[in-house]
Amino acid sequence: MDDRGAKEMGKPPRKRWVALGAAGVALVVLAALTTGGAVWHEKPGFCGVCHVPMQGYVDGYAIRDGTLMITPHATGDAAMNCLDCHNPGIKEQAAEAVHWVTGDYVFPLQRREFATRGFCLASGCHDEGKIIAATKDYGGAVRYNPHDPRHGRLECLRCHVMHGKSVQMCNQCHNLKLPQGWIAPAVNGVVAAR
Repeated sequence: MDDRGAKEMGKPPRKRWVALGAAGVALVVLAALTTGGAVWHEKPGFCGVCHVPMQGYVDGYAIRDGTLMITPHATGDAAMNCLDCHNPGIKEQAAEAVHWVTGDYVFPLQRREFATRGFCLASGCHDEGKIIAATKDYGGAVRYNPHDPRHGRLECLRCHVMHGKSVQMCNQCHNLKLPQGWIAPAVNGVVAAR
């Protein structure tokens, strides 16, 4: 073998280096996009990008309306983001993506009823004893507490609405002062709008 042939065998061709460099750049870009996407996925604005019907919920999170229950959950030292409560698995996310791409969904979105006692109390977010103590003599009614379980242990979502108007269901029978931004149902329990 001549000297030129030995030199060429000892080093890889230029095309291989270019391909390896391009692959390295692609991996770095992919890693950056994945990391950035994961961080962005945690932000409330992420949901509104694909889920146009979700934009109202994202806006409610961002506007800091003191009459909405989302505001104290989205602000302060213990501020939460959407995924702290809405944490869909990959199967649910894939199904939602298919519904979105195919247009197979209804608008407005159906209200999800996951704000149950088990979710709100057992998750460690809220303490029932503290809630009962804080709402003693509620709404100007002495010895009245809407969280006292004398009518049974009701689900939180019966009254509390995170992204809309909360409803003072006790006012079906009682005449309590409504918290700012809350609405009262009709005597028959029908709620006009949340």
